[in-house]
Amino acid sequence: IPVFILVYRKDIFKKLGLTVPQTYEEFKKTAELLTSQYAPKMYGCILIAKEHYAILTEWAQFLWAFGGRFFDGKRNPIMNSPEAIESLEFYKSLLPAALPGATTFTWGERIDAIAAGKAAMSLVAQEGFPLIDNPATSQVAGKMGIAIPPRGPRPLVRDPDKLSYGEWPGLSRSGGSNYVISRYSKHPEATFLFVQWATSREVQKIASVVIGGATPTRISLYRDPDIISHMKPGIAGTTRHFPISKEIIEGPIGFEPVPPQYPRLIEVYYRYLSQAITGKMTAKEALDAMVKKTKEVLTE
Repeated sequence: IPVFILVYRKDIFKKLGLTVPQTYEEFKKTAELLTSQYAPKMYGCILIAKEHYAILTEWAQFLWAFGGRFFDGKRNPIMNSPEAIESLEFYKSLLPAALPGATTFTWGERIDAIAAGKAAMSLVAQEGFPLIDNPATSQVAGKMGIAIPPRGPRPLVRDPDKLSYGEWPGLSRSGGSNYVISRYSKHPEATFLFVQWATSREVQKIASVVIGGATPTRISLYRDPDIISHMKPGIAGTTRHFPISKEIIEGPIGFEPVPPQYPRLIEVYYRYLSQAITGKMTAKEALDAMVKKTKEVLTE
């Protein structure tokens, strides 16, 4: 279960007397201050705004935090609402405080940049945190604090009657993965045995503390002595981000909508979001185009 967490340089925040941002407005002000103090060596935040699925996953959090959503309860696309437009304009307003090159970054580049000490604060998929905290791969191992992503200016819309296609707004967007057995499988029994093995307690533990980056789906593992013993800063296979990940999974987790045509819509969305970020379209123009294209795809 990959979820977004907020990471920040504890030493820098302590030195400047900063508190962890609780809202996106505080996040922006903190990022601007950090950039003004440390650029070009280090910037206040990093955005993943490449013309790629990554930008959609990040913008989803802002969309929900500003009171918007992808669809209403009747499956109508509404990602061009006033709240949605405001969220995209706000997201773009973070660029001056972000590490230059945002329109070329996805998840991997962000992890590398944080590990190289180029940003004092960022949203990041928790599965990459062990790389940031590993002395063998990071210059900032042990220095990063972890928190739940900020909230927006409006409450999350979590009324099932106002949502469609499984969308569930949250402070932290989840990219959950899963194992399935195809009805066309020639060996369903063997596949079932594999799935049992892959999701077993033992394998999840190995993925968490040996390979690193996994987030257990078994609640019992959060109480496991081996998992707990790895909740230390600056070690390979750290699990010290697990308590925040578990808190997110049990509360402010968010899921994108998944209509049957979503694989096609993903490409539509990230292309138009990129147009807005690069200034080729306004936020309203880009989101209006997203809605128009969504209606076309959903009715084909």
